[in-house]
Amino acid sequence: MGDASRHHYHKRVRELALRMYSNGMRAISRVLNVPLGTVFT
Repeated sequence: MGDASRHHYHKRVRELALRMYSNGMRAISRVLNVPLGTVFT
């Protein structure tokens, strides 16, 4: 029971971190006025 809830928690944290990371990259590219594709490559 505890393992399942912990796994679900980590999944939510990872999704949130990925969302924050992609949002941050988008904001940085907007500030630098660079297309998003060049940031990821």
